[in-house]
Amino acid sequence: MARNPLSRASYSRIADSLSDFGSVVAGRINISRAAKELRVTQTAIREVLRGERGKLQGEFFGKLTGRQGADISGQPNASNLKAQLLASYGPGKRSEINTAAAARDLGVSKRTVERWLAPEGRQRIAKPRTETLNALARKAKQSASTRTSRKEAMSSVRSSARGKALSNFGGKIKIDAVQGPGTREYARDRMITLALTPDQVESMWSAYENGGDKGMINWMNSRAQDYVGGWEFYQINSFDVER
Repeated sequence: MARNPLSRASYSRIADSLSDFGSVVAGRINISRAAKELRVTQTAIREVLRGERGKLQGEFFGKLTGRQGADISGQPNASNLKAQLLASYGPGKRSEINTAAAARDLGVSKRTVERWLAPEGRQRIAKPRTETLNALARKAKQSASTRTSRKEAMSSVRSSARGKALSNFGGKIKIDAVQGPGTREYARDRMITLALTPDQVESMWSAYENGGDKGMINWMNSRAQDYVGGWEFYQINSFDVER
């Protein structure tokens, strides 16, 4: 028998407390203790842990590739069509979505993709066929989960004016997270800013391209040791790259 999904309030209550029981970032949570103290099932704890790790994957993908708002969940969803197209094909030169690339890959006309995205009352057509939605969801998920797709998504960042400025002059990252030095008792929800040299920008991009969210976490852990030795991230709320 299928279980009803957690309500938004229940999900938020669990998510806000999850890092009290281990590291969300590392996927190491004391499931049984969390369930007992929060008075929920272990299944609920696992559901929220998966959700929070999925959010982190999306945060890295959006902020590093510039495709913010992209849906990389892999779940077919006609109501989130634009976000999955953005994840899969990125923006066009003069539009929010590269409709030409989407049309070629999905086997439809560019005009059809444009009509999927058109506002109500402006020649909008019905949602794509089920097989098209499924193919798009797979493509969107692969955009963040495979090295080839991550490199393709990052190539537009590297060639952009902002990317060239970061590559030539460096920048900084801001990390809002439950974090701190040493053991969990010293961690708290805070924001830190880490300066990046041009070489460090390149190493960050390469870590993400080659290792995805795990590679990015390993790179962040290494970079944070220059901030304070023994620094640990337990649950990341947001991540930003700035010039």
